[in-house]
Amino acid sequence: MNKMKLALKYAYDKGYRVSKDGKTVFGIRKNKIKLNKTKGYYYFCTHPIINNKRDKVLVRVHRLQAYQKYGDKIFEDNIQVRHLNNNSLDNSWNNIDIGTPKENMSDSPHIGERIKKYSLKAGLSNSPLTEEDVLEIRKRVKNKQYNTYSKLAKEYGLKSKGTISDIVNRRTWKHI
Repeated sequence: MNKMKLALKYAYDKGYRVSKDGKTVFGIRKNKIKLNKTKGYYYFCTHPIINNKRDKVLVRVHRLQAYQKYGDKIFEDNIQVRHLNNNSLDNSWNNIDIGTPKENMSDSPHIGERIKKYSLKAGLSNSPLTEEDVLEIRKRVKNKQYNTYSKLAKEYGLKSKGTISDIVNRRTWKHI
């Protein structure tokens, strides 16, 4: 078993738990643990003994939530922890699931749509957005002229707040 799996089991066995809303991790003494963020995921550190040596290892919150929900099933071959709404920072109980890599990819509303809607270079123009819309979205986000990404997405007829994030972070509509 690799270090990350050992650290996850260690944390769980010691009593670390994620709240149902996924926003808080409680430690050994039921105190709130400070969470860090890297590569789009929240994590905290534990210090399990591995090979007779105490080691510092990170535990990703979504994996601990999945372990609380599914136990050792998350360690099975070809199984991944999924964020059903494709938001890797939403670790709420109802948003965490497990499945195959294919199922995990299907959680992203962008996989097929990104290619169809945003690849103007390929000559596809069935996007609900115009270049002016994209520029306006970026301007509004920069100037904080919106309530939430979800509301902004609805306003422009988009299915996902993740699309707004992709536009703002130039993962789509890069040429503008």
